[in-house]
Amino acid sequence: MHVLTEQDTRPPAHEIYSGFIASRSRKGLGAELWGNIPHTLGEAAELLPKVRQEYSISPNLEVLKHAMKKHMRKMGILTGIATEAIDALDNGVVEGGQQPMLMGGPSLILNKIAYATALAGEAGMVPLYYVADYDGVQAELTNMRLPSPSSKGLHLSYPVGPSEENLAIYELGVPSEAWFSKTLEKIDSNYRGILKDVEGVRRDGIQRNLVHAYSVLKSAYYSTDNVSDFSTKIIGTLLNLEAGLGTPVYWFSMSDTRSLFQEGYELLLKEPNRSRFIEATNVAAGKVEAAGYRSQIGLRGDDYVPFFLECMNPECRRIRVELKYRRDPGSSDASLVGECPVCEEEYSFSVKASEPDVSDIVEWITPRVDSRQVIVDSVIPIVAHIGGPGETSYYAEVIPAAKALGLPFPVFMRYSRAFYNTPWNEALASGLKKEGLPVITSDNLFNHLSGWVEARNSNDAVGLWEAHQGIESSVYSSFNELVIKLVDLEAGIAGVKERLREPGDRRPLIEEMKKLQGEAQVIDNYLSWAFGRFSPEKFGQEVNWLWLDLAAATGVEDLMGAYLRQYSRDTPNSSMFFVNIT
Repeated sequence: MHVLTEQDTRPPAHEIYSGFIASRSRKGLGAELWGNIPHTLGEAAELLPKVRQEYSISPNLEVLKHAMKKHMRKMGILTGIATEAIDALDNGVVEGGQQPMLMGGPSLILNKIAYATALAGEAGMVPLYYVADYDGVQAELTNMRLPSPSSKGLHLSYPVGPSEENLAIYELGVPSEAWFSKTLEKIDSNYRGILKDVEGVRRDGIQRNLVHAYSVLKSAYYSTDNVSDFSTKIIGTLLNLEAGLGTPVYWFSMSDTRSLFQEGYELLLKEPNRSRFIEATNVAAGKVEAAGYRSQIGLRGDDYVPFFLECMNPECRRIRVELKYRRDPGSSDASLVGECPVCEEEYSFSVKASEPDVSDIVEWITPRVDSRQVIVDSVIPIVAHIGGPGETSYYAEVIPAAKALGLPFPVFMRYSRAFYNTPWNEALASGLKKEGLPVITSDNLFNHLSGWVEARNSNDAVGLWEAHQGIESSVYSSFNELVIKLVDLEAGIAGVKERLREPGDRRPLIEEMKKLQGEAQVIDNYLSWAFGRFSPEKFGQEVNWLWLDLAAATGVEDLMGAYLRQYSRDTPNSSMFFVNIT
């Protein structure tokens, strides 16, 4: 098996999935890894009742419903519609999930939930937002950016000490009030800078939108104690109080619920299930790599345990402990062993291999990325999971394993990746247009958007698919042309710098370099604002910008609407869209 390194240039596994959809395939490697891959939202909706029939309802679901209502009420995000939705979880659940990220995270989280809402509505089922707050403190969760006058973006970050790295994220307290106030001031000052070229009346409207968004942040900050609840309340407020969706929200750290999922942990730990799971995931990873792609997780060893332990030493604040499986040949018992990376406490738990009982440690164990879905499914009948590229890649290894165990498993769907226009992007684009440079809002893009509207209104599934393909092609074309132009300018700047080393009059060369640098800066800024490219490897506004950027343009009350309107029965799986706000 190939070992992933920084030099690994093979395409990721999720490109198998997107390629399968783009080629309109029904058979092949994609189907082997992800099972029945629907081509449209409507096709998925037709499959979900069959998936629901494969589930038997756990008696723990009623207990979970009660806990969800209690804790959502306590958090202030339980509405009447949300209560009704929780009561209907038995009907089948369409899930979108994410770890809790800085101040709510990027708007792609809302896009996932919008897709889950649309699919659940089409199938007569219930959407669910799952917060994976068992994950460890890491840079991905504690840092976020917004577009700024600099192409690098405005960097926002929770203050995290070295001893807090890899703590369960729900153990990280909200930062100080001084940090919060300073952060809001930075955001507001930043937007004043990028709005300077926006017409006055529109600028005033955007400032009102920002004030509304700040009120959401303030309400969440002053009513929560840790960064998981802080993030969850922000998202819950946007969904249920501002958009009125009534989306059920479940977070792993919700008290009084961990033990409800005990059966799921034991199901994956018991033999021969554990060994079959290892074998099936490894076979799937091997297929991915044999096809020339990069597997997300890679090979699991024979000592694999389908969950982590949290250190029981209070001073370690539940830092994650990797457990290993040990079993002597012929023995009916097995041991789960591990050592805390902080206090070096050694742990060893004995279980019956064929009938493990984890009741003594269930309050101290958390899912792994490859076991979470099966564990959640043991209580909640998840019929579809909405994911992005990373999830697509690791589900390629998990779905075959669930099949090998004969378990019900949700249909995996990709949301439509969205780009969006804003008044400040449009103001910057006007300068590029005057120079004859491409912008994302090209005539070609708007032609495809017009085709999209016509196809949607006439229920033309083929036309809609073609429109989405055209939108994606147009977005990539504009992006690539701008990157090529930027590379050429940077090469020109480097050439001038070399010539400046030579004797002679330097003034013409300095003027030439300033001109080239000015042109490069405008393009670099536009690539950042319109495409989320704050560094060369980044791509996507909704991936890289805090949700507040989109909300500043749409208004908080229509933030979810901007995403929901793109979805219909004929929306292609794993597509791309452009939200024109201006």
